[in-house]
Amino acid sequence: MIENSSHEILGELLKSRLDITQIRHEHFPKGFQTKSQVVPCCRFIMILGGTVDYTVEQHSSRLSAGQTVFVPPWIWRTWQVHRKLELLWVVFQTDPGIFSGMDDDLELKASTFAVLREKMEHLLALWRAPSPSPLLLEGELKAVLARFFTDPLVDRRFQEMREQPTETLHSEVRLARDYLRSHFIEPTALGDMQDRVQLHPDYFGDLFHKQLHQTPNQYLTQLRMRTARHYLKETQFFIKEIADRVGYADPHYFTRAYHKFWGHPPSHERKQESADRISSTRGF
Repeated sequence: MIENSSHEILGELLKSRLDITQIRHEHFPKGFQTKSQVVPCCRFIMILGGTVDYTVEQHSSRLSAGQTVFVPPWIWRTWQVHRKLELLWVVFQTDPGIFSGMDDDLELKASTFAVLREKMEHLLALWRAPSPSPLLLEGELKAVLARFFTDPLVDRRFQEMREQPTETLHSEVRLARDYLRSHFIEPTALGDMQDRVQLHPDYFGDLFHKQLHQTPNQYLTQLRMRTARHYLKETQFFIKEIADRVGYADPHYFTRAYHKFWGHPPSHERKQESADRISSTRGF
């Protein structure tokens, strides 16, 4: 169950730094599908044509032309094209913690769809410019999000989400999970989280594993490794900088952890960059 309103989240977004990593306009053939994945960043998607079967966390829906989708970070999803699809979308990172407790996406036929499309097409044109200004791109994206989050239908959807039953996670497991989501970039995140939990460590560890199917350390590692892979594929940050951005003070330890998690070192992602970027254009 979400506690914040759409206007409160918009306020946090407007204050946050938004790092854009993708803006794309593409077509997908009937039958095209992706593997299930947890995306570590936000996505704002506009469906310009066709239909797609979209599964997010606990529900599936068929989305069609004229619909918009906002996907918060750390949401599990998969999708398959039902009828030739045309999409316009942006991928971006925000300050941590803004979407803590938001465990679903926002799918709706925005009453301002035409205006949103015009703004997104302008954003795409800026992105494709020879030397796009990050500050200008960020400002234009915030204008898009402001238009979306002030749509009356978004307010209504947030009200529905607040009225939904609270998920079955134990309150302390939820607290720990949300804390790790918001603070995984901090080297002391795991210890700080454990200090906040009001349960015996052994009992809490068993409970966390039972409800989330992994230990707190494994969950934290997943957050860090998926974010690191995103940075390696979508940015030009040095590996040392990426290590620091995902909570590892020692880049050599980060490299070993990355190899253990993904089965290859971080440098492998950069060697495959060209092929990976072609692949990444085929998924929103």
